[in-house]
Amino acid sequence: METQNPHKQNFRAKEAAEYLGISKSCIWLYAKQGRLHPIKLSPRITVGSSKL
Repeated sequence: METQNPHKQNFRAKEAAEYLGISKSCIWLYAKQGRLHPIKLSPRITVGSSKL
């Protein structure tokens, strides 16, 4: 695994979950609740922005 960069702009769900110390299902729950704002890059790639 690569070193985590706290200044990284976008995170995949797995990276965000590891960084925040929560499960991937919590990431998607927070997105559904509007607490996180996912960005759709393509039909199969979604990232979350650290700029809220």
